[in-house]
Amino acid sequence: MKTVFDGLAPDIREDLRSQLAVYWTYSSNAIEGSSLTLMETDFLLREGVTICGRPPKDSADAEGHYHAIQYLRDLLPGSELTEEHLFALHKLIIPDNYVDIYKPRGAWKTEFNGTYIHDDSGKRIWVSYPAPAEIPELMTRWLKMYNESELPADQESAVRLYSRLHTLFAAIHPFFDGNGRMARLAANIPLLKAGFPPIAIDPKKRQEYISILSKSTHDPAILKDFSKFQAPDFEIFLRACWENVYKIVDGARKIQQERNTK
Repeated sequence: MKTVFDGLAPDIREDLRSQLAVYWTYSSNAIEGSSLTLMETDFLLREGVTICGRPPKDSADAEGHYHAIQYLRDLLPGSELTEEHLFALHKLIIPDNYVDIYKPRGAWKTEFNGTYIHDDSGKRIWVSYPAPAEIPELMTRWLKMYNESELPADQESAVRLYSRLHTLFAAIHPFFDGNGRMARLAANIPLLKAGFPPIAIDPKKRQEYISILSKSTHDPAILKDFSKFQAPDFEIFLRACWENVYKIVDGARKIQQERNTK
C-alpha cells in the first residue's frame, strides 16, 4: 500500500512523522483554546521543556496528545478498534492529576453534558448531548460502523469517512471532556492505515469549524441511522484544512529531491 512516506530516506521520513505529529497536536489543542503556538509546541515536544509564561495545562495537554498519536501508531497494524482502545486514548489526553469520580478518565461519562449554540436568529440556546445511559449502545454502533468501513482508496473517500466518523463521535459526546480531541484522533486512524497523512483542523478557522460541525452534531436525527449521514459542507472545509498538512509533506519531498540530485 502506497503511503506519503514512500521514497523518503529514513531520517527524512522520521522527521516528517515528527512534523505531522507536532502540527496535529498544535492544531487540535489550539481548537480547544490552548495558548501554545506551533513553535512553542514543537520546542516543548522536542526538548521536553515546559514553556515559560504559559499555563501548565497547555503543556500537559500537548504532551498527552503527542503520546496519544504515538499510541495510534501501535494500533495501525490491528484490524479492529475497541472500546478499550478509546479508553486508553482518553487517559492519554486527559491529565493524570485530574481526579473526579463523576468525570472519569478512560470511561464513558456518568453525568449529562451539553453546550450553548446560536440558532438562526442569533439567540443563544442550550443543547444537551445524549444521556449517559445512551452512550454504551451509541458507541457500540459507532465502533461497528468504524470497523466495517473500508479503508479509503483516495483523498475523496478519505475525507468522506473522516467526516462521518468525526461528526458522529462529536454528536454522541461519550466522554465528560476531550470529545473534540478524541474525535479528531479516532477519525484519523483509517487515514493513517491507508497511508494518508492526518487531517488537522486549521486553528485560524476555529470559529468556522465549530459553526459547520454544530449544524450536524446538534441534530438528533443523525444518531438514528449512521449510514445515511452526509455533511458536504464539512467535507469541503476538511479538504481546505488538509492542504496545510500536505504542504508539510511536500516540504519533506522537496528535501528528498534535492538530496537525490546531489
